[in-house]
Amino acid sequence: MFVQGSILRHSCTLGKRNSSFAGGVAVSTAAPTAGLAAARTLRLRTRGFRSLVAVHQATSGTHSINSYTTGGPVQALGRYVLVRLDRKETQTVGGIVLAESAQEKPSRGTVVSVGGGAWHPNAPVKMPMAVKPGDVVLFGKYGGTEVKMDDEDHVFVSMDDILGVYDGGKVDDPQALKPVFDRVLVQMEKKTERRSASGIIVAPTASVDEDAKAGRVVAVGPGRFMVNGEYEPVPVQVGEWVMFRKYSGSEVKFGDQEYNVVRIADLLAKWKA
Repeated sequence: MFVQGSILRHSCTLGKRNSSFAGGVAVSTAAPTAGLAAARTLRLRTRGFRSLVAVHQATSGTHSINSYTTGGPVQALGRYVLVRLDRKETQTVGGIVLAESAQEKPSRGTVVSVGGGAWHPNAPVKMPMAVKPGDVVLFGKYGGTEVKMDDEDHVFVSMDDILGVYDGGKVDDPQALKPVFDRVLVQMEKKTERRSASGIIVAPTASVDEDAKAGRVVAVGPGRFMVNGEYEPVPVQVGEWVMFRKYSGSEVKFGDQEYNVVRIADLLAKWKA
């Protein structure tokens, strides 16, 4: 990881400006007042420019997608959903600037446009879309086609790759994440050190089961959409424990607590605590 930065050394003498190099890093002794004022002005101008662009797009109805200019809104088709991505975290909590390769790819965003759905492959019934414009959704990290629309990062995601909807847009509340269709939200047991039969302390990463994971169900979707136009009953309930294959499901974290969004078909067993 490469961190770029500059060290500012404030001088008590105003009006003087010197620069030198200390350890390969440029050092400035200029008074900070003018620089801070210029930065504030730049932020205000940038914010104002973005507002003007938004107003222009809202009144004229024109948009841009990649290198194309449209004469109206972009409409998703079929089973696809157009999502405006949440912004990438470009720095750590401590303020360290992250290199592009170290920035985590966003896996949630706000729905902009929803396709009209598609016909069921085995029946004359149209499969529903479980989201609507304005919903904040969670989707698989490796699915979708990214585009740049109106100078913001967007992605076209298949309805099959959407995992859940954040009720009320509360992205920091696990109780607000509602799974869609045949998915369940499972709260994983926190990993702790274990002691082997011979008394050796085993690290958490070495103590997890090789072939399966287990956790407590905290939310369930309505079920799989069937050929008769109804939803298949979900075989598990909130509060039950389930076991599922190690590499199935999609991990999501709320604070330091790990969760998994898992398809019903990947569940191996259930039991009551």
